[in-house]
Amino acid sequence: MRCLLSSAVVVHRTSLRRQLGQTMTEYLIVCLSLVGSFYWVANEDCEGYDNCISKLLTVMHDNYDGYSASVSAVQKYGNYGADVRESTWADDSNGDDGLGGGGGGTDLSSDGLTTISEVTDAIGFESYGSLQPDGSVVNEAGEIVGSYDDSTGEYTSLDGAVVTNAAVTEVVLDEDGNVLQLSAVVECGTDPAVVVGFGYQSQASSKFFNSAQKSEIDIGSYCVEPSYKILNKEGNTESGRIVDGQYYAVTETIILDTAGTAPVGEVVYWEDLNICSVMISSWDSGVDTSQSAEDVYVDQLALFSEPDDALNPRIGSQDDSYYVEQTALYGEDAWPDDCVSSRTTTPP
Repeated sequence: MRCLLSSAVVVHRTSLRRQLGQTMTEYLIVCLSLVGSFYWVANEDCEGYDNCISKLLTVMHDNYDGYSASVSAVQKYGNYGADVRESTWADDSNGDDGLGGGGGGTDLSSDGLTTISEVTDAIGFESYGSLQPDGSVVNEAGEIVGSYDDSTGEYTSLDGAVVTNAAVTEVVLDEDGNVLQLSAVVECGTDPAVVVGFGYQSQASSKFFNSAQKSEIDIGSYCVEPSYKILNKEGNTESGRIVDGQYYAVTETIILDTAGTAPVGEVVYWEDLNICSVMISSWDSGVDTSQSAEDVYVDQLALFSEPDDALNPRIGSQDDSYYVEQTALYGEDAWPDDCVSSRTTTPP
């Protein structure tokens, strides 16, 4: 078994990370819904603080830290070190019968990409093997090691051990079996980046392949930037990606859009709450900026915590575990406050 670090997660059953993410989100929404009522309380009722907003945010921040600590095992990958970068998906199939019989190894394309469906535990730490069309699961040598039931989300090994809430992850490999991450094609030197498409760049040949068909395309003088996953308000993985602080809902690319793709959201770092949220574009454009800075911040918090989903401008949040994976293990540059944000919202 090995640690899985891959792109394009397609989880068939709710994972532990999602459940915990949803718990934290619900906690914050409930707390933030109290902001308005606390704001109108007289300041003398919040002794020791500048005002009741400050007191409420302090309590929320402290409690959120407690929730975050409970999922630190999900969000930290440092113990795996550089060995995780080495591909274990090179073509090891030798045609010999192994334990449980041959199931066909991973046949890599010599001049393109290979996509496999890998069965993992619920949080993606352990890989059980590659899923075959008949439901069998094989290891890198092509030996059948178990089976996966799509209707129940259970993986069963040959010795009868059952893993509930297993997940199926799409893994994209280059010609040498290196695991590739979904990247954005951008106009070089633009700030924020002007995105013209998405795809995968081979580590073996430096060729670039579009995301929709995994076909080779010429990106000319364009540059390649990393993209980051997001979680929706329920803690589930969204299909869109964050690039340079902007959120793009559609990442399927066949040909490059030279005019540039418009983002549909922006990433905002809430300093006091230590939350990296994804908001719809122009989410606070209706806030009256002529009022006091404190009132502006209260209105922004009210939008963030709006209980009506139809009115709430929050799309979700940055997938912190994927961010850690990309920066700590794959060498992408870290962002301030570990949030790939376009701006920071700070209380007055």
